[in-house]
Amino acid sequence: MDAWRALFVPGVPTVSRSCPSPSHEQVLGTHLAESAAFACDHLAREAPGVAMRGDAAAGANELCARGRGIHPRCRPIHRWMIPLLAELLLVLAPASSWAARITGTVFEDANYGGGAGRSLAAAVGAARPSVRVELFDNDGDFLTSVLTNASGLYTFNVAVNPAPYTVRVVNSTVTSARTGSAPGLVAVQTYRTNAISGTSLPVTDHVGGEVPEKLDAGNGASSLAALTTLSTAPQSITGVTVSGADIAGVDFGYSFNVVVNRNASGQGSLRQFLLNANALGNAGLAQSGRTAGIDHAIFMLPDGTARPGLNTSYVSAFASGVAVISPTAASPIPTLTDPVVIDAQTQPGWASAPLVRVDGASAGGGATAFTVAAGALGSALRGFMVTRFSADAMVVQSGANGVTIAGNWLGTNGGVTPLGNTNDGIQLFGANATVGGNSFVDRNVIVNNGNEGINVSGAGASGNVIRGNFIGLEPNGVGGAGNGDVGIAL
Repeated sequence: MDAWRALFVPGVPTVSRSCPSPSHEQVLGTHLAESAAFACDHLAREAPGVAMRGDAAAGANELCARGRGIHPRCRPIHRWMIPLLAELLLVLAPASSWAARITGTVFEDANYGGGAGRSLAAAVGAARPSVRVELFDNDGDFLTSVLTNASGLYTFNVAVNPAPYTVRVVNSTVTSARTGSAPGLVAVQTYRTNAISGTSLPVTDHVGGEVPEKLDAGNGASSLAALTTLSTAPQSITGVTVSGADIAGVDFGYSFNVVVNRNASGQGSLRQFLLNANALGNAGLAQSGRTAGIDHAIFMLPDGTARPGLNTSYVSAFASGVAVISPTAASPIPTLTDPVVIDAQTQPGWASAPLVRVDGASAGGGATAFTVAAGALGSALRGFMVTRFSADAMVVQSGANGVTIAGNWLGTNGGVTPLGNTNDGIQLFGANATVGGNSFVDRNVIVNNGNEGINVSGAGASGNVIRGNFIGLEPNGVGGAGNGDVGIAL
């Protein structure tokens, strides 16, 4: 009975709704061929949710058509005859002769620190359950989907086929193993494998997925092509060729800390990173090469250069050497409510000047770029240009102690056109902050802002260190239009 059960398994992922191969049906004879095809189609119509597998329904139906022409008296078998036919199929065509499995694991690489993507073993990754994984045929047509089990494992039972299948993970269904995981927190692909050769091989240069500047599409239902729009794409896909043996290790890895595009919101954006970081707990967090116990933004913006983790097929996020992020009134940069390090100097290719500009021209009235709340003590803001916000560039609220602000250009992009923020460069109400530093890479350039360059105010603003900054000067240290009021107000 196993062979027949292999044909009709409720809820088991399959690749098509059909019966055993024509060669087996030819052995059974024209009458049984007609009966088998009729039974399969009849049962499929009357038993929703019952999946069938195999790849020769067309052949069976053709034999049926021929059978009707040759034997007008042929009739479909009754359901009570199905077990008898199953036994005969078991003898003639064991399931192992025509079926194989595709298996893999979906995991979180919580401690990914940038560079080349890491395998499940290298990352000591956390397997993720209940992730939707989809299967498409060689034409990109949707076949079926499954959810990963408690061990993060998924399995597709498929027909041996020289034409490759495509396996896809729906990114929005990937959850974090860290406390605080909730709907709306979205990860970015850091690793996958490719089994187009029939063996799973590592792919470490697709941090961000297939098209980092787009969002991952929702659940598949018809085709891969239908998932591709101006703003969406199937981000986590890989080819798998099943020549006979099972294909294992078709894995996908994810991080909730990666910034891979300039978008104002959504997967891979700076805003999404902060939504993730504000919600997820830091216990046990130890991102590779970074300070343990605190979230670090991992900047992996593509620049058209092959770098560890990135490839030349990606569209560059940079124009004239700068990637511009433009928050909107509907999608502002979230207030930092949990400790976090946002260091754009870690962007691959950084040398000395900021590479990432956050521009507030579309952010609406009363908008500040970065606000650090009391819960985010010990946070760091480093390596940004911040221009044209209608309020301040950066605000450190009372109770947000031990914050570092370094290496930023506030109110300028280094050019001749003033791009100041309407109010202050920095408003500092917290204690024990460090603004600037001893090295030129720590120097803040604060110029062209409407009021003070730095305003230190409030009873809690004590123990702050401000050193090594250019206030009122441009980055070259020579020119500069100053700020609207004093450089530092105490």
